[in-house]
Amino acid sequence: MSTLELRALGRSYGTHAVVTGFDQKIASGEFVSFLGPSGCGKTTTLRMIAGLDEPTSGEVEIGGRLVSAPARGVFVAPEERRLGMVFQSYALWPHMTVGENVGYPLKLRGVSRQERDAAAARMLELVHLGGLGGRQPHQLSGGQQQRVALARALVMEPEVLLLDEPLSNLDAQLREELRFEIKDLQRRLGVTVVFVTHDQSEAMAMSDRIIVMREGRIRQVGPPAELYGHPADLFVAGFLGLANVLEGVVESSGSESCRVRLSGLAGQPVVDCRGAVAAGTRADIVIRPEHFEVAPGETTGLVSGKVTRVTFLGDRVDCRVASGGAELRLALAAGSAPCLGDTLALRARDAVAFAQGPRNG
Repeated sequence: MSTLELRALGRSYGTHAVVTGFDQKIASGEFVSFLGPSGCGKTTTLRMIAGLDEPTSGEVEIGGRLVSAPARGVFVAPEERRLGMVFQSYALWPHMTVGENVGYPLKLRGVSRQERDAAAARMLELVHLGGLGGRQPHQLSGGQQQRVALARALVMEPEVLLLDEPLSNLDAQLREELRFEIKDLQRRLGVTVVFVTHDQSEAMAMSDRIIVMREGRIRQVGPPAELYGHPADLFVAGFLGLANVLEGVVESSGSESCRVRLSGLAGQPVVDCRGAVAAGTRADIVIRPEHFEVAPGETTGLVSGKVTRVTFLGDRVDCRVASGGAELRLALAAGSAPCLGDTLALRARDAVAFAQGPRNG
């Protein structure tokens, strides 16, 4: 395992900048996810780390060794960076057995047949595929093929493991199963991992830290709970988890909080928010679905609305509530589900306020 440092990393195609000013240091043994919508630059950044794409600016350093720095004429070939990489498409050789696929990187390094067969068998045991080394890739399920790709990436004991949306081709149940297997494997081996995904639930379940990207730039970095509970801006709040985004006018403001009168809701209720937004200005308010509470028998200062949809989701109920001109989304415990057409009084907690700005900023 090793550290990974990216300094002012950038990639442009002509006048179009795909990644700009990417600065980040990833500690040895850390699991970090690049998270963002399609086209945000996360895969391009991963490819620059791997050496599959050459940056136009900045530097990449792996384990204290500079492997890419265009301004200094440095570019180390991908096969010399001691990295493992798992792709979305598995990328297994169909003419090789499972064991031969896993051992192939060692073959390229001149390791004897006996040694690489033993190493491949150990790695297959580690990914719960012991005894399947003699099969062909087409004889395995999608989840098993992805485990083979993971074993192949780890067999050389890489300094850093790169994962490029490796679970996106799998069904929901298998994705959940493999995300925990990958995390457990990473902890046991202590390998440094960079994981690219657009799935916020994967990023939150697996990561020590998440780097949220948009339009080639870092928007926020931190542990999952910190990003979810304390988003830096409206984009992060809306991208990382579900959010009700409302508008209002700030009536009073303190050093770390403010009181906002919500616009567009029945009765224009006032809510207490985290975030110091100047009094008299307009603000965007983020309230998570689980942060609405039903307050029966109360009306003063609360949000009121009529239930327009109730969807049972097993452990919880997803409710839609119309209030004024807005539709609110609530996540309630399954045992306390309201009925369609009920009028609810709602109390909002942990609301977050952001000074209103351009929606695409």
